[in-house]
Amino acid sequence: MGCIVAKEQDVKSQKIEKVLKQDSRAQARIKLLLLGPGESGKSTVLKQIRLWNGQEFGSDEIAVAKRAIYRNIFDGCLSLAKCAKKLSRTDPSFNVDTKGFGPVICAFIESLPNSSPACLRGYRPNRDMVVLLKKLWEQPPIRIVYAEHRNSLQLPDSTEYFLSERIDDILKTDYVPTEMDIVRSRLQTTGVKEVQVTFPRNMKVKFVDVGGQKSERARWIQCFDGVTCIIYVVALIGYVRLPEDEKAFSRLHEALDIFQEVLANECFRSTSVILFLNKRDLFEAEIQTTPLTVCFPEYAGDTKDFDECTDYILHQFEERSKDPERIIYPHITCATDQNAMSLTLKSLKHILMAHTFVHIF
Repeated sequence: MGCIVAKEQDVKSQKIEKVLKQDSRAQARIKLLLLGPGESGKSTVLKQIRLWNGQEFGSDEIAVAKRAIYRNIFDGCLSLAKCAKKLSRTDPSFNVDTKGFGPVICAFIESLPNSSPACLRGYRPNRDMVVLLKKLWEQPPIRIVYAEHRNSLQLPDSTEYFLSERIDDILKTDYVPTEMDIVRSRLQTTGVKEVQVTFPRNMKVKFVDVGGQKSERARWIQCFDGVTCIIYVVALIGYVRLPEDEKAFSRLHEALDIFQEVLANECFRSTSVILFLNKRDLFEAEIQTTPLTVCFPEYAGDTKDFDECTDYILHQFEERSKDPERIIYPHITCATDQNAMSLTLKSLKHILMAHTFVHIF
């Protein structure tokens, strides 16, 4: 039975591929819109799509990524220092030794937990600064703050990756970011960015990435015309993180609210949705210590069971779709994992091929 089904699928795929090769107009209609709140991982998904398609990063992109990595380390360390300074008011064990850190970091730490000093406005950290930040990261109070408070501090997800796994290479004078360094670097998306890629079998697809921060969402409507499918990206770890929108209970609740608003738009009445439940690695680790009930008090399943928890979250998104005919294709993935994303993107290719085939006939 399995062989028969497989053969039928192969025959169908061959027909679809033949249509795609013959009908360039069908290819031109494939437009994917990446939506989701800030910090969901949309830009990381787009970087992986490019790499999977064989598009290497250019020299300008590598230079931008290097500066972003320095900034990610800088922002992460100083957020940790700020928290440690606040905690040291009642617990001296959190005092950070500023000896040998230079005037910039010392001025910053001494000003905490008040606003950042003027010397940091527009400051662009360099390699020399990262050398000092490595020393800061190695201090016990900072590591304790990271372990116990990283979610509430909204740290870049790559903080530990850069400071523990990659710091020795980053500090080399001839350091050039690797592909994974670039994938994991965080640079806030502003405006609208378009990338056209060619999937296997000559399928041309245009991806449109729009900034997910609250201030950027007004731009979304500019991109709504002619959308084939929506890729909506959600960070599962958002269940323990504070939202940008103060009206929401958590970032995951914020993602649910935005998802419902998007689906209610008249432009997407018959549009299929590919739902990426992202950052599964962080979520899988976090539920072992922080139950899903902190976000969904009504959840009655096993709080440490990954499948049960993700099934419940997926159900919350499915319930936000008021159209029973709408198709939602869920994928639980990790955008920083190349193997996981490869499988996800192969599934995406088949979904797009099937979608194009249906619309042609």
